[in-house]
Amino acid sequence: KVKVYRTDKGQRVDLCELGKGGIAGEMSLLDGRTRSATVEVIEDVEATVITLDEFEKKSHQIPEWFMAIIKILCTRLRDTDRRVRASLDSDTVANIATLLSIMTNRKREDSLSGNDELDLKFAKNEIMEILSLPHDRVTSALKEIEEQQLVIVSNNRIQVPDRNSLELFSMYKRGEIAESTIEVGTPLSKEAMDVLRFLYETTKNSKLEKNGSVDLQLNTLGEKANMLFSSGDFLTELANMEVVTFDEKNLLENKAAVITVNVKKITSVLAAFLFKSIDKGNQ
Repeated sequence: KVKVYRTDKGQRVDLCELGKGGIAGEMSLLDGRTRSATVEVIEDVEATVITLDEFEKKSHQIPEWFMAIIKILCTRLRDTDRRVRASLDSDTVANIATLLSIMTNRKREDSLSGNDELDLKFAKNEIMEILSLPHDRVTSALKEIEEQQLVIVSNNRIQVPDRNSLELFSMYKRGEIAESTIEVGTPLSKEAMDVLRFLYETTKNSKLEKNGSVDLQLNTLGEKANMLFSSGDFLTELANMEVVTFDEKNLLENKAAVITVNVKKITSVLAAFLFKSIDKGNQ
């Protein structure tokens, strides 16, 4: 058994352990660049050393175009790792929330099940490697995210009930949300919160006007548009908060009507109600 670690700013960061059949140093062998970690023996090991000369002799049997693809992939992986490190700030909890969201999204794309859950050990190792964090900091941050009811850690699995909320939490913690100073007033009704979430998820990736708004044509929403026509004043609640604007008469009479959604405002209001109220409760 061996331990893989990295030295970051003079401090040792343990990344993972490798057992029988494990491989270390493969990327440097493939692309010839500097190794990014150190391997330390922690139990007796029998290892096969593959030298660069041996590898090059064998690689002559591999088509040049295939080796070119391998080197391109290694370069992209290293560059992605560098960009991720450069873009992340000192907020460990926000960074880990971001990575969990990315990892569950990647697993959803790669899996037929579509479940938003991860193997706990795998997720921790991946987070430690990307962020150069020790195990105890990752565990502590995961506990805080779990306390916010954004993940469920059980049976060595991490479940993400709502990936949109996890993404929003990361943005909120990092201070990226416009109008993040918005005050939480009277709690919104359940219907208003449902509409708020729906409008956020529908418009968050839309191309916005300069004022941060987008026009939403209701007949493109299918059956989900029916919640906007239910009895109650929840849509009016959002209009009073300047989240949406609409012609009420036209809206009730014409399901092909258009409502204008202020996406930046929606993000701010939703984050305020989801997380600032939790913060106050913790205090």
